Amino acid sequence: MPKPNVAKDQAPVPEPTDAEFLWVKEMESRTIDLASIQKRHKMVIASEKCLSGARLNPDQILEPHGSGPCLAIRVSAGTLDRALDIMNPIIMTLESEGFPVSVEQGVHGTSATIFGLAVDFAIFERLEVTGRREVEEGIWKKTIVDHAPTGNLELRLGDFTSGPKMRDRKSEKLENMLAKCVAAFMRLGRDQVLAVEEKRIREIEDRRRQDELRKLLEDPQRGRAC
Repeated sequence: MPKPNVAKDQAPVPEPTDAEFLWVKEMESRTIDLASIQKRHKMVIASEKCLSGARLNPDQILEPHGSGPCLAIRVSAGTLDRALDIMNPIIMTLESEGFPVSVEQGVHGTSATIFGLAVDFAIFERLEVTGRREVEEGIWKKTIVDHAPTGNLELRLGDFTSGPKMRDRKSEKLENMLAKCVAAFMRLGRDQVLAVEEKRIREIEDRRRQDELRKLLEDPQRGRAC
């Protein structure tokens, strides 16, 4: 007897209809033309000054200098202009949609407030391994992995490890995915709001159960009656 196809038999999950989800879908359908946004955001201007001529780390990535805030852009000198050009319309669009962007020092210091919650973001240049070598440290040896920038950029959201990533592809560059990038902010912000609400509901339910258990322990007769 053939086994039932569980996936086929299950009813499709209906798509959400809340205003935030519909807003995300509408943003995904847009086209943001890089050339149409001529004005430079003040954060982009300040970050260009901060990163232009900055020293390079061992991976040839620019390290911000100065005491002022700088957008989280971790790229090589050769891709700095491109990273700034991508960051500018993203920030301009976020703020035009009512999502303010703030900048503080550090790689996790750049964030947008999406539906009331902060979403960290940064642009990184992807690296490739170019070699491995051993160096002596006292009586020990350790392996150093050398990297080099690839020219491929990646927009990371959230915790940067498991969070959403929008990256250059062979078939499509970030410049052509600007609306999808902004929508990714909104989608993650919506997910965070839902997670907070789900946690709040669980905590309310846990307290209710604890109250019920306490009442049962305080009144054994009630427990037997139940």
